[in-house]
Amino acid sequence: MIKVYDSGNGILEYISGKNGIEITSCKDAYGVLNIPSDIDGQNISIIGKKAFFNQKGISELFISESVEEIEGWAFSSCENLRKIYIPIKAKNIKNDTFLKTEKLERIYLYSGNSVCIDDIAALLAVSVTVIRDYSMIRNYDEKNISDWCSEWDNTAFKMMNKNDLDGFTPFPAGGEEDYVANDNNENYHCRKKRLEKVRTAFLRLIHDFCLKDEYRVKYEKYLLEHNIGCTSEETWEYVVNEEGITNELYKKFAEIGGITGENIEALISSLGGEHTELKAFLLRKKQENMGETDFFDNLFI
Repeated sequence: MIKVYDSGNGILEYISGKNGIEITSCKDAYGVLNIPSDIDGQNISIIGKKAFFNQKGISELFISESVEEIEGWAFSSCENLRKIYIPIKAKNIKNDTFLKTEKLERIYLYSGNSVCIDDIAALLAVSVTVIRDYSMIRNYDEKNISDWCSEWDNTAFKMMNKNDLDGFTPFPAGGEEDYVANDNNENYHCRKKRLEKVRTAFLRLIHDFCLKDEYRVKYEKYLLEHNIGCTSEETWEYVVNEEGITNELYKKFAEIGGITGENIEALISSLGGEHTELKAFLLRKKQENMGETDFFDNLFI
């Protein structure tokens, strides 16, 4: 029999079994949601299949340490979920658990009072949202974190080395609309793949815990090969449009050599009258490094 529990920030539906409680669905959840360790003295042990499917109001989720199993698609389409805390003993999650949760920024694995560091939490999130390899969560080993980071980089480069057309299957044309649909557009598909690779490279360089120099050079090389003025310009497109990590992103873009004397005017010009924060950053760089003396006049370029 399905029962109901009001968590305060959402209604949890559940069933009781001999091995504990399984959360089967959630309704009207919003903000920060805490899944308790028990209901009426019985431990919550399972987050069921599609339990939190399409709960767009959740921004942060804390799963209690009583949970031992998280089933497939449990948090799929939680489009505004940004942080989640998962007990290490429940890390053997199914593929597609975080399908269509592109805004997810951190997956914190924890045991007792021990929580993985922020850099690792960011890499875990990229593993499922961009690289789409859940083995990086299942294989997480805090005792051998350096080896884990190297394996993360190996996995990332397997994705980045794939042909941009990988996974593209054009649909048979059935009408004029088929020719303009994004999902049926080869150029759109390739651009999307490159943006994912750029995002992976930038986030790894920003969260560079245990990053070996050989990998650092490869990430930087990929980004510079897709900067403004190159055959494809997804690096610059990502810098312009990414939200949430702007200061870190701008600094990293400059640090890897993304801003040069040869391209800075093109960078500034491409912004037009928009993206004032980024424009101000570029103009400061121009003033600092290239002898520009009147910074404030240039804010109106």
